[in-house]
Amino acid sequence: MLVTCSECGRKISEKAGTCPHCGFKGSLGTGGYYGAGYYSLEKMEEREKERKEYVKRMEEEEFEAQQLAAEKRRRAREQELKEQEKQRSKNEAIGMVIACIFLVGIVVGVIYGIKYVVLEIWRFVSAFF
Repeated sequence: MLVTCSECGRKISEKAGTCPHCGFKGSLGTGGYYGAGYYSLEKMEEREKERKEYVKRMEEEEFEAQQLAAEKRRRAREQELKEQEKQRSKNEAIGMVIACIFLVGIVVGVIYGIKYVVLEIWRFVSAFF
């Protein structure tokens, strides 16, 4: 089968390692047809460079996507911690109110208890007079 040399444009055998007209080494002198035509070493290096740049861009985009996802998770965690702190503050305030009510009850009970004891002592003492 004949193919077109990508350098001079003439027809050559696909099994030829080099073009007999211009000396172009098709597939690095391996004697075979490479892809849609013969490629020069420079062209292959250029394609490899493009491929590496593409891979690098894809890796950078993946890294950026991972960074964005990590930032989103961090913000969600910060929001969750703020909500927990708000709830903790509310619970502490409720606890303080309950503790104050309890203490007022104890103080009132103690005052009435002291009043009762004082009255009983007064009755006992006044019984002797």
